[in-house]
Order: sequence, then C-alpha cells, then structure tokens
Amino acid sequence: MMIQGETVLYGAELPFNGATPEVMSTPAGYYIGYTDVFGLPYSRETYYMSEEQAITSFEDGSWMKHRRK
Repeated sequence: MMIQGETVLYGAELPFNGATPEVMSTPAGYYIGYTDVFGLPYSRETYYMSEEQAITSFEDGSWMKHRRK
C-alpha cells in the first residue's frame, strides 16, 4: 500500500517539468518509475516480477489504474 505523496501516482510532485515514467529494473525485479534530473531513481510507481509484465503494463497504461485524482 502506498502512502499519500510517496509516489507520483499518489500525489508526489514530478521530479522536474516534463518528467516521464519509464520501465526500470533492480536486482529484485522491474518497475515503472521516474528518475530525477541526474538520472537517479526518484520514485517507483509499480513493481513486476518480469520485464515483459512491466513493459506490457507500461504500454497499455494499466500501471496507472490505481492513480489518485
């Protein structure tokens, strides 16, 4: 469960104007998130066990289904 303001989907500010989400990875798996102006991780919006799941969710937009308005 995310805490309000913990991720961009849950109310955090974008790291910079024009920031866009991307599929990224860690040794533990894959996620959709944002990087800061230096290219370092800023937020991890979602987690997936496989790269294929992350890419599919990113492309079809389903990763945003729990977005708070």
